[in-house]
Amino acid sequence: MATLMISSSLLLFVAILAAFFASIPTNVAASASTIQAKHVVGAGLGRTGTMSFKESIVQLGLGPAFHMEDAFKHPEFIPLWQELESLSPLELNDSNEPIWWNNESLMTPNKRRVEILSEILLGANNNGEFRSVDSAFLARSSMDFPTCIYFRDIIEVYKQVVTDPREVKVVLTTRSTGNKWAGSVRDSILNWIPSIRQFGMTLTIYTFPLFWNADELAGSTFNRLFPVNLQDYNDKKMELLLSQYHDNWNSYVRTTMQSYANENNLDLDEVFLEFQVQEGWEPLCNFLGAVGNKDKDDNSNNNQLRCPEAGAPYPHVNDKKKYKSFLVCINIFGYLWTLILFYIPLKCTMLIAGGRRSSVGDTAPTEKLKET
Repeated sequence: MATLMISSSLLLFVAILAAFFASIPTNVAASASTIQAKHVVGAGLGRTGTMSFKESIVQLGLGPAFHMEDAFKHPEFIPLWQELESLSPLELNDSNEPIWWNNESLMTPNKRRVEILSEILLGANNNGEFRSVDSAFLARSSMDFPTCIYFRDIIEVYKQVVTDPREVKVVLTTRSTGNKWAGSVRDSILNWIPSIRQFGMTLTIYTFPLFWNADELAGSTFNRLFPVNLQDYNDKKMELLLSQYHDNWNSYVRTTMQSYANENNLDLDEVFLEFQVQEGWEPLCNFLGAVGNKDKDDNSNNNQLRCPEAGAPYPHVNDKKKYKSFLVCINIFGYLWTLILFYIPLKCTMLIAGGRRSSVGDTAPTEKLKET
């Protein structure tokens, strides 16, 4: 009976997990219609609509796009993310302060960081050669953790494969207020922080490879740059702290991009856009030079970016409610999965031991008869 209940619960979890990942947009294969000239660098923090932003970029023809989910799918890159961390000399953020603000190590491109990110995003080898357009994975764009932390280096990554630096576009996705971002983060990705995550999630992480990889990746980026000692924070204090992170990060990106534009004699508005996903397609299409169907000309360049038809809804995926449900499942799964890992070997051991005792019991009367 217990085995049946565990199996049923596990199957239910797998179904919920599959439904969650099925709702996440996937990268489409590169095709002849994919625009090769432009590359988009997402500088916005996670929980600023980055998954919806990814979907919009892919729809516009600027995919595949590298998102946090892609980092999870490629555990072979974990040593590279860890090396990136070592090249960004930031101590573990025990003070819970937005420490990038006083640190210029990420504001200035680093040659080795650019090489590592070129390998991750473009498949660059030691000879500086890149994957072909038809390869299994070639990230023309990037967004969300952990790539957003290295947005300045990624600009240099994509500048290697364009003829005009203005073709590398940086988009800072934001929330309308720091408080709104704080609420979203508190109820979602912050639950992975070791100091406050539920025990079931810890069990999942330490017994399931996919989530172990995710935790290793977070330890190489998120935990180095964002607050980690949160066990003594109440909701109000935590919201205030996180709100400052959102606002300070956005200021940091603006400052860095202004310096980049000045150093390269570029018009800031040509290479940098602040964007909230509720604004819809128009500002994004205008920034990327996409034209609507009404402007389409049969004799126009086939490589012209095409904006969706007027009235087309902007993508909306990975909302907070779904993510919270996902976290609940992960927590429950931790207990069930650990129980299975220990229950099955224990049950087998008990059956084997019981069989041996039964065997000994069956032979004892026979031996007594022989003696008489």
